Amino acid sequence: MTSRSYLKKLPLAKAWLPIIVVTTILSVIAGLLGTLGWVRDAEFGFDRFLNSTGNPAFDGISVFASELYSPKWAVVLTLVIMISIWLKTKSRLDAVLFGAIVAAGWLPAQIFKIIFNEARPDQNLLNHKLVPIEVDAAFPSGHLCFALAIGYGLFLLSRHTRVSKIVLALWILSIPVMGWARLYVGVHYINDLVGSLFASILGITAFSALWNLWLGEKISRLRFFNK
Repeated sequence: MTSRSYLKKLPLAKAWLPIIVVTTILSVIAGLLGTLGWVRDAEFGFDRFLNSTGNPAFDGISVFASELYSPKWAVVLTLVIMISIWLKTKSRLDAVLFGAIVAAGWLPAQIFKIIFNEARPDQNLLNHKLVPIEVDAAFPSGHLCFALAIGYGLFLLSRHTRVSKIVLALWILSIPVMGWARLYVGVHYINDLVGSLFASILGITAFSALWNLWLGEKISRLRFFNK
């Protein structure tokens, strides 16, 4: 069966370079704001408010969302989708490129975590603890970056199909739900979520530019992707 690529050319804004510059600056500003104690105290007050409004339904949704997009399951989920793409379309290029898009939207979070090393909110001060203590840096949220990246990748794959609007709606819905869940369980500040938006846009835009302007042509010529 002949393979069909949906991702050979990635969407890229004409102003991609200014977008990269601006999102980098905004990510740094968000990270610096997170170093201010009074900002963290005010934001943690909102976390405690959300946590205190809990009920079993909210508990279940927030814990499930936090677990599903945790690093271990995020990797598994991405690999499963990559394999499904290859089995469905026979396009090795789309399968690998989907994984690269997810990585591009998620990896900036890890870089900024190292740079700012922001401490997590103190979960011991919450009314009820729902998830284990998380000890890595808080800024930005890797969970939200992953939600943004995987949703974007799935939307790109579906944008020329009949289910594109459904995928887009689910993607848009998943972002505030994931953000709420991470605040509800008390492991992030609002500032971490805002920084995640900037970081993911930065990573995806930079990768898309690199792919369209140089890397895509080189990779597409490899025999592995033309079988």
